[in-house]
Amino acid sequence: MNINDLEKQLFNKKRTIDDLANVISLRTDQNPNYSILLGAGCSVSSGIRSATDLINEWRDEYCRHKEAKNIEEQKAYLKKHHPDWYDSNREYSSLFEKKYDLQRHRRMFVETEVCGKTPSIGYAYLTSLIRSKYFNTLFTTNFDDLINEAFYLYSDLRPIVCAHDSSINSITITSTRPKIIKLHGDYLFDDIKATVRETESLELNMKAKFSEFAKDYGLIVVGYSGYDRSIMEAISTLLKNDAYFNNGIYWCLRKESEISEELKKLFWKDKVYFIEIEGFDELFAQIHAYLNKEENTPISTSSVSRRPSDVIQKLLKSDYFRNSSSPILRKAYIQLEKESKRTILMDLILPRDKDESTDGKEYISDDELISRVEIQKLVATGSFREAIKKGKQAIQSIIRPSLKREILQSMVEAHRALGEFNDAISIIDELISEQPFLASHHLLKADILINYTDKLNSINKAIEINKYWYKPHHRKALLFLELAAEHYGSDRN
Repeated sequence: MNINDLEKQLFNKKRTIDDLANVISLRTDQNPNYSILLGAGCSVSSGIRSATDLINEWRDEYCRHKEAKNIEEQKAYLKKHHPDWYDSNREYSSLFEKKYDLQRHRRMFVETEVCGKTPSIGYAYLTSLIRSKYFNTLFTTNFDDLINEAFYLYSDLRPIVCAHDSSINSITITSTRPKIIKLHGDYLFDDIKATVRETESLELNMKAKFSEFAKDYGLIVVGYSGYDRSIMEAISTLLKNDAYFNNGIYWCLRKESEISEELKKLFWKDKVYFIEIEGFDELFAQIHAYLNKEENTPISTSSVSRRPSDVIQKLLKSDYFRNSSSPILRKAYIQLEKESKRTILMDLILPRDKDESTDGKEYISDDELISRVEIQKLVATGSFREAIKKGKQAIQSIIRPSLKREILQSMVEAHRALGEFNDAISIIDELISEQPFLASHHLLKADILINYTDKLNSINKAIEINKYWYKPHHRKALLFLELAAEHYGSDRN
């Protein structure tokens, strides 16, 4: 059964993404009304193969030399010839167990699948919504680390992560800190639950905690097919009691999703609704836009917490993100692409010395960038007096240390070209007083000082600050060569 068949039978149970966003917004005192259950489908846009892709590959492998050509024929063949291990209702689990005998082998396979993947833009929208306190509890059947990584890359929040039944009791429902609860474990550990037997039931503490959250929260399900007996039984049992899921369950389905009979039965129950979505990224982009009343991107090169340029570039290389038909994601892509190009341009215009940290570039406005380029151009064309004048005007209104430093360095160059060495040194001393542990300032001063002893002292100070930077060592060697040439004369044949 697909979503069109489901809609024909249960048209009154269908809701839109805006309907969902509206009920999410109905929170009191910024307390969330919903937990989220994330399944494997949420990882597809991050480049991780879906359960369906893996099932098709493994099923084909076991039917490769048989006469079963299409999916239905393959299923029929496996049911007939391998009923001892094949379960058509739980294909992923039964095929996974057949393919990899030991739990350790299954963990290593998952580790290989998720290695090097960057959380998609959908995770950036989700962490932004969590930062705004629309959610704070995420249940997931996934073994990957994408949601944890998303918090690290896209926000300053650090969640509590629980992947063991023995540690779940330490998580309290009243805690405002974001919580990630891995119902089937984590690929980092050997005790992941992936086979039919392992997913038959949730462990006691996990089940109790899931029930505890179901009492106060509704549930939004994304990317999860509902083929796990453990979770489906837990949800069905809780729905029999009016005390649970009073904010309802909203189950998000892609148009091409195959809907099991078990899941279909769930939709007949009160308080359970289904929503057609294009994908995980599109869903949270639309919810984010609805709740923020604008289609703004949740991240920028200045907000990403680790290697911002690298992370943004990886997002922009995503075929899923680039080719999405969602107007919100298309706008976000264009905005991030423009910002990324601007960052690259700024790096070309405002090169950073190797002595300086490049981990967190400050955001520079267009007006500030124009001022910096104008002053640089005046110096380059020999208009030194005008450059000094404009520089003095510019630094009166600039508070960003990096930009102020760039302009002061241009003024040093202008004074030096005019032979005004004392003025140049005075500005360098100002730079040193603001950043005494930046070696490049002391090296710049050494280049202007006339006395050899003063030069050497300034170079040695630069080496003391950053002994691994090659430039001051090179400058010291040149100084000694100059002294030697002056004392002994130039080279003779």
